[in-house]
Amino acid sequence: MRRAFSLIELMIVIVIIALLYTLALSKLQDVGVNTKKPDLQHLKEYLQSFLDVDTHEARLLCLDRCEECSILVDGKREKKIKSFFDNTIERYRYTQNEGVVMIENEIYFAADGVEHPVCFSYQIDKEGVADQLFVLYKNKAYDFTTYFTPTSVYNSLDELIQTKEQFTQKVMQ
Repeated sequence: MRRAFSLIELMIVIVIIALLYTLALSKLQDVGVNTKKPDLQHLKEYLQSFLDVDTHEARLLCLDRCEECSILVDGKREKKIKSFFDNTIERYRYTQNEGVVMIENEIYFAADGVEHPVCFSYQIDKEGVADQLFVLYKNKAYDFTTYFTPTSVYNSLDELIQTKEQFTQKVMQ
């Protein structure tokens, strides 16, 4: 007597095929993210695409006049990219006590021991914890202070600060 597959067996096979398809599709999307040129709004997601089980942090580091940037993974250069902004970019930190404070350019020591002024730097670790920044560039303000949501874009730094203060007051109530 010939035995047919039961409904349960067929469902298990379908679930396994769907799972394999999903995994393959997500890996293909990850490859595409690394090859694309990033922008400020999607910088967080772009850097996260360089993180895997064995890495701890990824950083975008732009030196001198922001003409060229490097992706550093665990402190080692992974990739060079042409910068997608210029040296007019401004970085700010926000604290409840001090308010908005502009971040002055730091100095970076290259592997050859030469000092370079840092034009822009943004770092994220594998848990999603990143540098807490506001970025002002070409009359747009970018909020990099959120952990689990994409970067928000505002029309001005004042609008971003006002939104952040309203949120802080709401949370404090």
